[in-house]
Amino acid sequence: MQKHTKEIDKLYDWATENGLVRLSDESSFGFPKDKSKILEIEALDLSGYELTEIPKEIGCLTNLKKLWLNDNQISKLPDEFTKLVNLEYLYLDHNPLEELPTNIDNLINLKVLEVSNTKLKRLPPNIVKLNNIESICFDSTVKNNLLLCHESWIYNITNQQKEDKE
Repeated sequence: MQKHTKEIDKLYDWATENGLVRLSDESSFGFPKDKSKILEIEALDLSGYELTEIPKEIGCLTNLKKLWLNDNQISKLPDEFTKLVNLEYLYLDHNPLEELPTNIDNLINLKVLEVSNTKLKRLPPNIVKLNNIESICFDSTVKNNLLLCHESWIYNITNQQKEDKE
């Protein structure tokens, strides 16, 4: 019996209702037509679908490495989102996103986080624990909001950059 059967069914139903099931398996846009391949997904592009929420069942996609959720209407991510421990690239820009999950440090392989043009007002303190992070882009977010981040994170990033130059 396949692991996460109920979660897969709910996720696939949500994908079908939102027109996110792709017609071919040759791209990363949407979900595969074959429901049994959902757990194998490594790249998933759901950008520009005007999605307002992401179901908690997204947490069962533990093989996911790249996820595009940009250009939607997402204001909150489910807590289960942080079960995506293999995620390396996360694009959340151009969403009315107000906060990131407090346990974002569970995304231990995250390298790139794109959160520009969101409504973020602060970065969670645990973001400093993302040891593999290479880039966090929040340019327009800073212009439009007072973005608060933990001072130790800035200190850690600055010191890491100095070490990399040596």
